[in-house]
Amino acid sequence: MIITALVRHNALNKNILDVPNKRSSHDTPTPSGGGISIVITFSSYLLILLYLEKIDIDIFLALFGGSVFVAAVGYWDDHKHVAASKRIIVHIIAAIWALFWLGGKDIGISTSGILNSGWFIDIAALFLIVWLLNLYNFMDGIDGIAGSEAIFVMAAAALILILDSANSDLSYFPGNEKRQSFVYLMTALLLAVSGFLVWNWPPAKIFMGDVGSGYLGFILAVFAVSAAITNILNIWTWLILLGVFIVDATTTLYRRFVSRQRWYEAHRSHAYQHAAQIMQSHLKVTLSIIFINIFWLLPLAWLAAFKKEWGIVLTMCAYTPLIILALKLRAGKDQ
Repeated sequence: MIITALVRHNALNKNILDVPNKRSSHDTPTPSGGGISIVITFSSYLLILLYLEKIDIDIFLALFGGSVFVAAVGYWDDHKHVAASKRIIVHIIAAIWALFWLGGKDIGISTSGILNSGWFIDIAALFLIVWLLNLYNFMDGIDGIAGSEAIFVMAAAALILILDSANSDLSYFPGNEKRQSFVYLMTALLLAVSGFLVWNWPPAKIFMGDVGSGYLGFILAVFAVSAAITNILNIWTWLILLGVFIVDATTTLYRRFVSRQRWYEAHRSHAYQHAAQIMQSHLKVTLSIIFINIFWLLPLAWLAAFKKEWGIVLTMCAYTPLIILALKLRAGKDQ
């Protein structure tokens, strides 16, 4: 919270403002780049947790090393435009770095970094990280939406793990130390984002910027892949928890692509952006998404966590009304 205040003060003094244009969902010049506070704070937490031996060196390297690349290109893009092709190359490198340290033989990446028989899983995991990273950037378009989503996902995933552990014999529970490590990590990210959200809650006094949204998307994606690899929390649970963001971004991109729009350019055609225009309020949309997350997606994610065999069915159940809502809100279409 303090770092965000300092970043905002510096941006105002140096006139580093996000000026509204036809693709913007705001109408007042506002300081941007506040997400650097999340990067600094969570990176500090990672170092402390590693020093206290609360996390393994592999997860530290996957998160810390990969996120540095993502945050750096995001920060540069916030200040001087970086071509989408160059950004995606950096994102792929960061994802490969993370998968190398996370997976080893478990996801088909050998210690030499050469793909073996698990190449399909490798590619799927690589695609998931890069897509979540970018869709989080796409969805950071109105006040409070990206920060509140990260807080929900972290709180929900940690709650599921804690409830699971509470119903088991902690002394003999398989992988209990890894579960505790994940709870530490998710709590740290939740707190870091909460400090920023104090300034970003509608009406926002500072925006996250690519440095923050890309960073958050990468961290959440690595959490999801790592938890799935170690059988701590299956991938269906994560896909359901992130359902609003995944459905809106994917539906919007698909419709823009098939209609031959320049899908890779900035736009204002996401479902949540249309909703903000209809409701004439960022706050109402952000609160609506929080409501959907808590009362629709969380119960289904909880079921998926304990009934892995139902994962695909529960995910389809979670996504179906969200897809209908996105289409009704004309996701991917002009305002």
